[in-house]
Amino acid sequence: MGEQAAHGDVLPEFLSLPFPRMFVYGAQQASLPYLPKLTANGQLAQVPHSGHWPMYSNAT
Repeated sequence: MGEQAAHGDVLPEFLSLPFPRMFVYGAQQASLPYLPKLTANGQLAQVPHSGHWPMYSNAT
C-alpha cells in the first residue's frame, strides 16, 4: 500500500469502491491537490486543528 500511495494512482481505486465512504483529513493538509476531486466524488471531512493523522492529533 505504501508503494502504491507513493508511486501509483490509488485515488481511482478508492473512488470506485462499491460502498459509501468518508474521506477524513487534518486541517493542516487542506492544500492537498486531490481534495476537490474527493469532494466531487464522495463525502469529505476536515478535522480542525489537526495534522496528517487526525485521529491522533485531534481525536475529540
